[in-house]
Amino acid sequence: MEGSSLTFLFIVVLFLGHTSSAEKAERVTEPLKPTRSYHHGASSVFAYDNVLGKNLLRASSNLVKMHATWFFVHPDPYEGIQNQNNGDLHWIAPFSPKAFAESRIWKGLQKGLSGAGIFDGKELYPYNIEGVMLLRGFSPAVYKGKHDGDIYFRIFLTKGFKKNDYSELIFYNENEEIFASIFPKYGRVVVWNDTSDFIFRPPSFNVEQGEYSLLIKVTEDESKFIRHEEKFQLAKKEYQDRKSKEFPFTNRTSDDIYEINLAEHLTTNFTDSTNRIVAVFDNVVPKDELDSIRSYFMKLNSAYHYDGYDSEFAETNDNVNWIVKINPLTIRNSRLWHYVHHCASYLSGENQWFPYDVAMNIIQHSHHTRIHADCAENEHEYTFLMYLSPDWSEERYGETIFVEKTKNGRRKTQNSGNEKYNTLGAVIPKYGRIVIFRNIIDHSARPPSPDFLAARYTFAVKVGRSPEIAIAKALREKLDMHTESPKAVKLQEDIYGGKYDVYNDPKTEKFLRKKFKMYEDLSTKMQEDDKQRTYELLRLKEHFN
Repeated sequence: MEGSSLTFLFIVVLFLGHTSSAEKAERVTEPLKPTRSYHHGASSVFAYDNVLGKNLLRASSNLVKMHATWFFVHPDPYEGIQNQNNGDLHWIAPFSPKAFAESRIWKGLQKGLSGAGIFDGKELYPYNIEGVMLLRGFSPAVYKGKHDGDIYFRIFLTKGFKKNDYSELIFYNENEEIFASIFPKYGRVVVWNDTSDFIFRPPSFNVEQGEYSLLIKVTEDESKFIRHEEKFQLAKKEYQDRKSKEFPFTNRTSDDIYEINLAEHLTTNFTDSTNRIVAVFDNVVPKDELDSIRSYFMKLNSAYHYDGYDSEFAETNDNVNWIVKINPLTIRNSRLWHYVHHCASYLSGENQWFPYDVAMNIIQHSHHTRIHADCAENEHEYTFLMYLSPDWSEERYGETIFVEKTKNGRRKTQNSGNEKYNTLGAVIPKYGRIVIFRNIIDHSARPPSPDFLAARYTFAVKVGRSPEIAIAKALREKLDMHTESPKAVKLQEDIYGGKYDVYNDPKTEKFLRKKFKMYEDLSTKMQEDDKQRTYELLRLKEHFN
């Protein structure tokens, strides 16, 4: 129930301990009243609105939604990774306690809540700060109250939540009954002491883009603050070390790979109506190499890039939300590339294949992936998939499905987004299995079953018919970020027009490599400059790089 002003002042004492009569009198005259307050025994929950200014709130939202470094923290038994957070969240974005304590966000909370009595007469240290992302279908666990005297703050950072979108912050008493439920209104700040259990309710399945917030845990114990800053610095160093680590098996000999008789490893194959093939191979890559590749990506969990839900009606995007990109030239120096090249050459009878898109995809049960093709009708390419989820079984679903558009007897074309398909075949993502196919064939990576809370991992490599064609394709996609430049637009038009669809032309390859690096560097600078502006606006001096 909503508390009275008198109850509110009593709870402030619970938060802060004993205070002087003068301090109590000062708060009685001008207390900052919460929008809602809830109390049960020693537990108190307050919801405040209009605490942070519009500009500060907008910058805080941009920080979490666009510029945070997200870690996938779900347990992975195969790697021996245990549950990494109290509430069993899937994705978190940590921030430096020391930097956050000096930021405009923390100072804004202190100023905006100055009349609430929370900060009065106390030196409070924000020691554990995390961006939180909640997507539909997530299943957070209950945070257990620790009764350690700390205080939680949560700032809701997503606009437009409606009454049926869920995502409430729910509190439980000792009988596991709900005594408080807070709606995730944009800009709302919720404050509570660490004596009750609580849970982050995920959004409804109607919410496509998710709900973001900042979770801040605060203590009076300066030593705890210092320990968590040291922990952050250690995690940051490990993150930077992982980023600089070479791709597995770089520069190792690979002649033995081309001696593999792929016909002996062919499990199945099928074709579309034009005889374009999908081939499935098993037991090509030895387990020790598979484990090394998988371990490399598991330790790169902080390099994943999040692409929000694609709401376009045409539905031509694969809608894979989490991807870690690998430089195609990096993989060219690894043994893994020779497995890709050997499979593509075996299937096509050609040997000049060159990678232009290399990525690790992560798909969870809550994702909504889509049927798509990886290239246009006029392009001749292959996609190589290698599944990296051990101990997969049929009840986990997660198949890659291959389809072909049906012909409409009454109309030559079908409206985009309303196409009809027949299934050509489907492949279970068994550990180490390789699928290679002409990537004009429509396909989709299907999510795992709802009771599988970890992730389905796939290593994907797209290859072009020559270095020139492949680099031009990668450059064409990179130029999407530079449409304000007439030169970039002209270069992209030339690529679309086939100007660089050549073979064995070192001069053209050198030109394309130079342009790709130039626009890649420009793209990186644009992203970093935008990120830096946000951090400077918030006066947040340190973060993951």
